Amino acid sequence: MDQPTLLFIPGAWHAADGFEDVRASLASRKIKNPTIALLLPSIEKLVEQGKKVVVIAHSSGGMVGAGAVKGHSCSERKQEEKKGGVIMLVYMAAFVSLKGGSLLGMLGGKYFTMDESTGMLDSQYRLGELERV
Repeated sequence: MDQPTLLFIPGAWHAADGFEDVRASLASRKIKNPTIALLLPSIEKLVEQGKKVVVIAHSSGGMVGAGAVKGHSCSERKQEEKKGGVIMLVYMAAFVSLKGGSLLGMLGGKYFTMDESTGMLDSQYRLGELERV
């Protein structure tokens, strides 16, 4: 059985080279592991080649990845008599919201403020004030 292709989705402010050590470790084990630059075109290209894909989403890439895999699962493609597709979405220290949600909504709808003298962000919350979504 062929190995699935691993597709990494870096979070905001993270470059693809942040996964270089992970990619090198996987490559030494002969595991396929491209890292993405353009998410949706990458997923579409891989599944159209009939490949089975595991999407690994980090940080804010979790929210992006959840939307990008829609319509590309193996089960959806099988109904269309197509091969390949996304077999798994892995969240790695990632944000996950309810359908239609946003990161701002998960933070209670409040933006962070910055103390310009220190460059530090203030979340406007005290420990324990955030509700779990």
